[in-house]
Amino acid sequence: MRIKEKGTKLQLLRVSYSSERGRSVETMFASLDKTALSIPAELRKVLEADEVTQLEAELQKRQAGDQLESKRRSLKYTANFLSSFRRALEDPEALVDPEKPENNFTQEKADALWAELDATRTALRKAGFARPQPEAKPKAAQGE
Repeated sequence: MRIKEKGTKLQLLRVSYSSERGRSVETMFASLDKTALSIPAELRKVLEADEVTQLEAELQKRQAGDQLESKRRSLKYTANFLSSFRRALEDPEALVDPEKPENNFTQEKADALWAELDATRTALRKAGFARPQPEAKPKAAQGE
């Protein structure tokens, strides 16, 4: 079985010999959404055992790739998000939503944020990214 991505679908293709053409031809026998995390039951019935194994491996590989891409996106945009978050904290109107109290920034949310910031600081150190040191002030020349 060959798996081919086309648009938003994964096409499942089988190779069969065509005596009319005198050669092998690929025929699509099923398709599923390319964001699928598992094989639907009705599709499982159509697949052979080795095809189920192959498709499960492909779906796991795609899911792992999607998760890695999501992590890379998070790393790329975190500084911008934190900058936006800091500006929101500086605006007293943003901290309180009288129409939706569940959106208020509470001490519990602040405590969770502090815990995440501490964990992030530790993760940065472990990943080899030291905290930048402030630039040293130039020493005054003697006699000034």
